[in-house]
Amino acid sequence: MSHRIRMMFSIVSVRIVCSIISDVTASSSDCMYHDDCADTQYCSTGGQCEPATMCCVFGDGSSGICPPQSDCAVFERFIQTSGEGKGKGKSKGKDCEIAAFNCSCTHGGSCDTGLFCNQDFICEKQSSSSSRMCQEFTFSSQSTCFPADQCTDCSYVFNDGTEDGTKDFGNIHCGHHNLFFSEMEVTVDDLPMGFKFTCDHPDSIHFGLQTRNNRQWNLKTWHIEINNLECHGNQLKIWTVGNNFSTPPNDDGNNFLTISNDEVVVWIRADRQIEYYNEGILQTTGGVIDESNFPLDFVISPPFNNYHGFLRSIGYVSDPSTGKCIINNRGMCEEFTFTPQSACFPADQCTDCRYDFNDGTQNGTKDFGNIYCGYHNLFFSEMEVTVDDLPMGFKFTCDHPDNLHFGLQTRNNRQWNLRTWRIEINNLECKGNHLQIWSVGNNFAITPNDEVVIWIRADRQIEYYNNGILQTTGSH
Repeated sequence: MSHRIRMMFSIVSVRIVCSIISDVTASSSDCMYHDDCADTQYCSTGGQCEPATMCCVFGDGSSGICPPQSDCAVFERFIQTSGEGKGKGKSKGKDCEIAAFNCSCTHGGSCDTGLFCNQDFICEKQSSSSSRMCQEFTFSSQSTCFPADQCTDCSYVFNDGTEDGTKDFGNIHCGHHNLFFSEMEVTVDDLPMGFKFTCDHPDSIHFGLQTRNNRQWNLKTWHIEINNLECHGNQLKIWTVGNNFSTPPNDDGNNFLTISNDEVVVWIRADRQIEYYNEGILQTTGGVIDESNFPLDFVISPPFNNYHGFLRSIGYVSDPSTGKCIINNRGMCEEFTFTPQSACFPADQCTDCRYDFNDGTQNGTKDFGNIYCGYHNLFFSEMEVTVDDLPMGFKFTCDHPDNLHFGLQTRNNRQWNLRTWRIEINNLECKGNHLQIWSVGNNFAITPNDEVVIWIRADRQIEYYNNGILQTTGSH
């Protein structure tokens, strides 16, 4: 009988493979400056861009420039106009060939290093080192009043927040408790994940999670179905626990203090349990969301009579303790493979060694089995994990009867040719119908079809999940 382990390296924040516009062949005789256009110079009048830059033609077909390759996809959405840029604000009237902070970038020139051209065509500071890679929060156009001109006498502010991918939503004057639903819907397969926000609103703005099943998009209500929250002065009110509506007492732990600078996260665990974090610290828990309520989304119900104030920095998170965002290309999986520093990878590095190492059934995964390759040679993953990569995890399915050990091992002072079954940090073993956790003396039942996840939280705590349900925890 053949036996194998099916595994994948699964990470929350995946590496981005950027989409770059194809090089554009110039049509005129020469460049504005010389035959090889340098960074920020015009390439629409002829010639090629210098190495490491690409000629970008704008969405309206007007003149292109040569920004760095990594900026090319960003620049395509900005419209070229004649003349040089003019500074605004403190730089008002300033000519900007390479636009500086507060300068207009409508002329097609690049913003200075560390700046980007925003939707108003003004150079802004980059929001963090993530280079605007976070999943952007926005509302679904099926929301009754999004955009605002879909409703009579409706106005509000909906601008980029201070963090990448987030939005500020406030000063809402748009009928009583019209509902604004997030564009992104959440399925059980997306868990764990969460929503973050900051309260800067005095009262009566309700928000939370709502099922998309049998949705009435034009409903007006402040009764949010799954977890009804309210910014209420210096408190966040949690009106619902699970799916049951109730008025919370003021002193039973269902409310917690929050100020306008506090980042609050509504976190949905893999087992569908709701948790509430304030500045990365767990405050309280809600109910377990019934699986029949998925898919669901984030919904905001603003009042008509108290429309001053904001929900700020609304966004999606992949970790409740750090507020780390969800990367905007969640469908791209990191491929699992072994490092060639492993003694027997590939197999011809060892005498009389053979095994199967094939693509698994899911994107990025591998099946590893039928191994005849000496006694307990070690096969190490190519990707190493740092503290900055957390939270993240490995997933696998056991289809092996006994004695196949695996787990986490430090790269410090590594002996690559060591042979041992004693895995240092968390020694696991596929063992018939259960997974043996040698490092903590624990085990739990599994079948060959179960997907098991070793999850390393941001605080370095190890958790073990079976088919999305938390089974037990390991050490830090």
